[in-house]
Amino acid sequence: AEVSRILTRNNEAYGVELSTGEEIYASQIVSSAGLRNTYGVLLGQEEKLKKVIPSSGYFSLTLGAEVDPDILRHAGANLWVYEG
Repeated sequence: AEVSRILTRNNEAYGVELSTGEEIYASQIVSSAGLRNTYGVLLGQEEKLKKVIPSSGYFSLTLGAEVDPDILRHAGANLWVYEG
């Protein structure tokens, strides 16, 4: 079932409520729904988003392998892709 909201008490998350109405409690809550969905939808704190200035995200992944690059069919180049 889908998470419909994050449960909070005294400004601390203690669980989630599912779309079925079931509540699941946990000592730690992690959201991968993104900032706007987490604060605006799941926490119902849309007003906090007014102070957020949009910016670009950055993700870097470095991998090492003891394999012949020809087997991987990789040219050995760095790719930097910017959409905007």
